[in-house]
Amino acid sequence: MSDENGVAKYVPKRGTVKKIGKKILLTALAGTFAYALTAGVYGTKTIYKVKTNYAVVLERFGGNREIVKDVGWHVRAPFFTKYEKEVSLMQKEMYLNNDISPQTIVSSDKISLMVSGLLTYKVVDPYKWGIEIQNAEGLLQRDFDGMTKDVIQSSTETEIIKSREVLKNKIFQKLKTQPINIGNKTLEDKYGIEIISFNITHSDYPTSLKEASQRKKELELIADGESELINRTYNAHSEGVKKFMEATGMTKEQAVEYLNQQRWASAYEKSKDQKTFVINNGGNGLGLTLPSQDNTNKKLEEKVKALEDEIESLRYTSPNSSKLKGQDNPYDP
Repeated sequence: MSDENGVAKYVPKRGTVKKIGKKILLTALAGTFAYALTAGVYGTKTIYKVKTNYAVVLERFGGNREIVKDVGWHVRAPFFTKYEKEVSLMQKEMYLNNDISPQTIVSSDKISLMVSGLLTYKVVDPYKWGIEIQNAEGLLQRDFDGMTKDVIQSSTETEIIKSREVLKNKIFQKLKTQPINIGNKTLEDKYGIEIISFNITHSDYPTSLKEASQRKKELELIADGESELINRTYNAHSEGVKKFMEATGMTKEQAVEYLNQQRWASAYEKSKDQKTFVINNGGNGLGLTLPSQDNTNKKLEEKVKALEDEIESLRYTSPNSSKLKGQDNPYDP
């Protein structure tokens, strides 16, 4: 077959087109099969990888379970073994009560405090952690909470708030070396772990107690200011009467009577509508009243007393608890 210029054109035969189509189809099918096979093998962990600081738990056909720790790629028999799980050997954190936020804990002297703690550990025996114990992390959490709270709740308010360094070391030694029960295993022996550190991340009074204590301090400062003003006024008046007596030679009674008359005159001058001026010359006239040194602001005292009662109710968990004697509380001056 030729074109209009007489040049021959190549026309593929029908059989050749079919062969090319078959090759393309077979190649696509082979690629799809290979991908599905690879995904199936990797997805079922027939070929699996052990990473650095990890271990893998395998179950054999007979039911035996074993730990694989060699880093790299591994192959297992797909029908005669089972890939169970991966165990991390890296350092891990565990918070008190499994909560990063502070928890309410009652001290030995019945004070409610807010405390949070952080344990750092790592698995050193994956056989114990991954094969011998079911839900090892959950069980460790409960043992950790119980042992830590035993130490905190047996400590006083001052030890928890002001001696955190001593308290956290005490808890660390208990977690690392002391058995869970007498004659039992330690946490490290039971779970196949290494206790790396423990830290008290927060220990303080509840917010409501601190706010009430702050309000009490503010009111006490105001009351002290009022009392100081009254004392200065009293001293100024007393000093004025004393100097007046020295200058005039009057007795105390005469000086008070004279100043009383001056007060009446001053009141008359300030009153524009006053038409009559009566001089009080009797011996029973109104005396000069000086402020009392004990005349403090009763309303402020009542507010301070109410705040003290509120603070007591916030500090102690039981209404029958007696107030702790001799404790230095920074929020209870």
